Amino acid sequence: MRTTLAALSWQPALPGAGTRSAARIWLGRTAQLVAGQSVVQGLALLTGLLLVRWMDKQAYAQYTLAASALAILNVVTDLGLSSAVLAIGGRYHTDGASLTGLVKTALRYRRGFLYGSVPVLLLVMPWVFSTHGWPSSTAWLITIAVLLSSWFQAGAVIYGAVLRLHFAIGHLQTVDAIAGTIRIASVILLGAGQLSAVVALAINLLGSVWQFTGNRLSAATYLTDGVPCGPRYLKAVWGFTHPLIAANLFYAAQGQITIWLVSFLAPVAAIAEVGALGRLGQVALLLSTPVTFLVQPYLARLPSKTLYRIRVLQIGFVEALGALLLAFSGFALPKLWLFLLGARYAGLGTEVMLAIVLASFVFLGDCFYFALIARCQTRHQWLRIPMTLVGVVAGCILSPPVNVMAAVVFQFYAITPYVLLQGFLLTQYLFNP
Repeated sequence: MRTTLAALSWQPALPGAGTRSAARIWLGRTAQLVAGQSVVQGLALLTGLLLVRWMDKQAYAQYTLAASALAILNVVTDLGLSSAVLAIGGRYHTDGASLTGLVKTALRYRRGFLYGSVPVLLLVMPWVFSTHGWPSSTAWLITIAVLLSSWFQAGAVIYGAVLRLHFAIGHLQTVDAIAGTIRIASVILLGAGQLSAVVALAINLLGSVWQFTGNRLSAATYLTDGVPCGPRYLKAVWGFTHPLIAANLFYAAQGQITIWLVSFLAPVAAIAEVGALGRLGQVALLLSTPVTFLVQPYLARLPSKTLYRIRVLQIGFVEALGALLLAFSGFALPKLWLFLLGARYAGLGTEVMLAIVLASFVFLGDCFYFALIARCQTRHQWLRIPMTLVGVVAGCILSPPVNVMAAVVFQFYAITPYVLLQGFLLTQYLFNP
């Protein structure tokens, strides 16, 4: 039966289920998520820490710059498309034809964004590598690996949004766990001292190919063959995404600006050290996973704003407690964090404490953001640009990233406006009638 996006109504999250039944369902989902993601994130963290320990600082500096470029490219090729599939699709998640139209539209936009990014990356990466005297052949191989990885990762995220919308947690976690196993097995087989930046990126690419293939096959259960990418889907996805484009482009640069400033202002060792500290941020992903897998799709499917308001306040208390515990661990257990990084980074005690606090702060801001976009509240996100610019300029003046400590402090200047803005917008939306 044909429907229009304008005519689609909200669907209750758990129709016909009693309180106890609903509680059992959500407890089961949460237990499955925590168990599965403990494995997935544990594999990712262990793989990342092995790379930190087993790659020399020059190789890890190259890998850090490549990973930063990949992170930027992943944002630039998504720009809110996966969130559009989830937020818009939440209104008619049982309509396979409409959901397929959304997915095809998001993939079409994603390809266009990637094609537009290719010339920029082909110019920037070889130039940056040449400034450090690294071989041009290494720069080209790394650039190709980054482009291919972004292609597969962006597609995996969009198909993953369909699975998240249907709470198909087991499918997602199985695919991610196998990808993590592929990566860590490859790293271990090569062993310490055998890992160059090109090899490390090739290993990551293998995992990305599997994630794309697995998510696509799993999502096919909820999609309908033969649905075209029609004008109404283009309009709906563009209407959701276009207010986010400027802010996300800026966010892509802002999120990685520290690495690139360090690459110009500090020696190669500092690039590796800042990258190693960033690797600890993977611990915060374990906290973020319930938000993106459970909280965001749940909020997108709530039938009324009144219920949404109650749930955000309840869930927000738990999220704030998690952020506080993570920040506290940075002060209480700095030696544990340093042990995870290895002997090469043993002198970064204070920097590690601040990096963990920063990770908890970013987690809190992301919680605010995901709660907003779950209800398609995207129109004020452009304010991130002027606010973050003020923070970045203040950071460049007060703490230019010429060394590792200054780089960590600089990140606080760059991130604080984002967190404050998301908190303000969420508060405003919650308490407006």
